[in-house]
Amino acid sequence: MDTKVWRADLLTASGRYISVTEWNSAADSGAPISRDEPPLSGAQLKKLAMAEVWRQVVDPYVKARWAATPTPSQEEGPTVAAVLGTLVPLLPKNLQVLDQGQNHPYVRVHDGRTDNVAQIDTVVRADIQHDTSDATGEPYGAETLPDGTTVATRRGPGDKGVADSVMWTVDTVRADGLRVVISAYNPVGHGTPTRPTPALTMEQMREIALSPKWDRFR
Repeated sequence: MDTKVWRADLLTASGRYISVTEWNSAADSGAPISRDEPPLSGAQLKKLAMAEVWRQVVDPYVKARWAATPTPSQEEGPTVAAVLGTLVPLLPKNLQVLDQGQNHPYVRVHDGRTDNVAQIDTVVRADIQHDTSDATGEPYGAETLPDGTTVATRRGPGDKGVADSVMWTVDTVRADGLRVVISAYNPVGHGTPTRPTPALTMEQMREIALSPKWDRFR
């Protein structure tokens, strides 16, 4: 029997993010299963995540972070906090967020077996880029959706010099120029890969990249 991971995530309009995770074993991996289900029900887990006591811990950090980050113009692009605030709720429910980037919009996630990094880059454009190309020089347009959005996918090597590292990418450009790129790696940082492929499937990455939630950055 695999370890069961249940999670409740709370993301508020002010930027407060609370994540509560439980397992049916003493640890997320490497420990024997001790019960059929995790101890708290879904309703109890939700209640715990929404408890007012977390405001005392999280609110000072949220206020300081937003005060230190000026509201960007469209040319400057969205803040890291804004991108992560959209990315995290879109992640597959079986993934536990272990860490979030402070200066770059990435999250480190855990799927119950091994660590993995999923990174997202979002660029908001004021004009339509008709000649945009991906990193390999191949033009977009491998697939064009009915609304004019182009989707390009790529499976390639990860960090140079790191054996067996891979990077999967889903690169999308809306008809109005909004570009959303989702990349997932099998190693954590620049370390040795801990799994042959990333924790997210290409289909899951595609679903995240095409989510209408990104329309807030138009």
